[in-house]
Amino acid sequence: MAGGVRTASAQTNTDGSRRTVPATVMNLWWGFRAVSLVASHYATRQSWKAEQPQEILDTTALVMGSDALDIVAAVFAVLLVRALTRMQGERAALGTYPLGTPGVPGSADWGRAH
Repeated sequence: MAGGVRTASAQTNTDGSRRTVPATVMNLWWGFRAVSLVASHYATRQSWKAEQPQEILDTTALVMGSDALDIVAAVFAVLLVRALTRMQGERAALGTYPLGTPGVPGSADWGRAH
């Protein structure tokens, strides 16, 4: 869904083609989120098995590590939302028909109910 919003929010070039927007932040968010989920699942399973004090301490470190991955994923999520918001603002500033649609066949009928 985030990829679709990112693509739809990209400004159009003057020739009508979509401007390419790097997906780095979105990919980093997805990657850290996936790794975080796996690490959290593993840490939870290990903590359920822990019985000795040292085992409990070790699993606590695993849980803290998975929480750190959650924080990193959250930071990338915030960066992604800010980038999408900026892109949508730029796109909205272009107006409803950003490419001078009067020359486009059928554009006179756009927006009218039939």
